[in-house]
Amino acid sequence: MKKCLSCIFYDIVSIILMLYAEMQKMYFSWKKIIISYCMPNAQCECCNTWLENICISFDDKIRLVKLVKKRRKMFLGVTYDITPGIKHKEVNLDSKCNGVLYYKVWAPTPIEFKGFNITCLFSANDDVLDSLIEDLEDQKEYDNYI
Repeated sequence: MKKCLSCIFYDIVSIILMLYAEMQKMYFSWKKIIISYCMPNAQCECCNTWLENICISFDDKIRLVKLVKKRRKMFLGVTYDITPGIKHKEVNLDSKCNGVLYYKVWAPTPIEFKGFNITCLFSANDDVLDSLIEDLEDQKEYDNYI
């Protein structure tokens, strides 16, 4: 059974597109695995306290998201600078530490941040950050009722 040249070409293109789609799925699944195990963190330059010990309350987390959203500079959808730097005492108002928080990409995943994905702080658009703030405020209200 002979096939015409255009049918063979169509079959080859179909196979290439299917392989490409499978490679994309594999890439994104690996990316999710890497992000889930290597979630970034931040550390105070002065007292060396990690972000999970700075953002104790929902108010601290909401304040952090608002500060990042207000001060970040983005290029191609990724935050490359936060100016001026966010100080420890700006996030946690009970703290007297005047140190600046530094972003640590490969730091250990914060255990206390299970419901709070810090990766979207540095790669998400303003709409996603607004929804994150709303989610945190809803969680805060829910926890106050319990």
